[in-house]
Amino acid sequence: LPVVLVDAYAASGQYDAVVSDNRRGAYEAVDYLLQRGHCHIAIVGSQPNAYPSICERREGYEQALRAYGISERYFTDSGLNGEETIQAVIALLTTQPQITALFGCNDAVAIAASRAAQMMGRRLPEELAVIGYDDVEMAQHVTPSLTTLQVDKIGMGRLAVQLLLNRVEYPEANYVTMTLR
Repeated sequence: LPVVLVDAYAASGQYDAVVSDNRRGAYEAVDYLLQRGHCHIAIVGSQPNAYPSICERREGYEQALRAYGISERYFTDSGLNGEETIQAVIALLTTQPQITALFGCNDAVAIAASRAAQMMGRRLPEELAVIGYDDVEMAQHVTPSLTTLQVDKIGMGRLAVQLLLNRVEYPEANYVTMTLR
């Protein structure tokens, strides 16, 4: 059966896929913080050997800091679990109080990071800015609402259907990966 992966990856590469431009999106999120005067920005929810999209977001974080000539990097090498994120952010902000902004690798992580900061008495966004990635519905229902980078899920779905129809009509065609931003 023809298969198209949507915002997912397969080791074999024998599938058509539609993915978001995670590097560029993360770069834009960190650039947003940098343009607002933040220079001590941490990334939350990444690990060097994480899922490919998370690794790409980590790379985008580092690219943005390099572009501004900022050498300080702050990593919370935590997974995407909420409780793990809370503990990691508390540890990070305790040892690195100069951090003024957090980039969450996804919205769930950013929301958990916000909770951790609030538990520590940090006022959002006055004392600590937090930005997420994905623009999930829940991001609008937290206080304060989460600034987040939107992923065009509808556009990804449309492109996936086009790729699927192409695969049905031309089953021997080369596999295609479309990157959407």
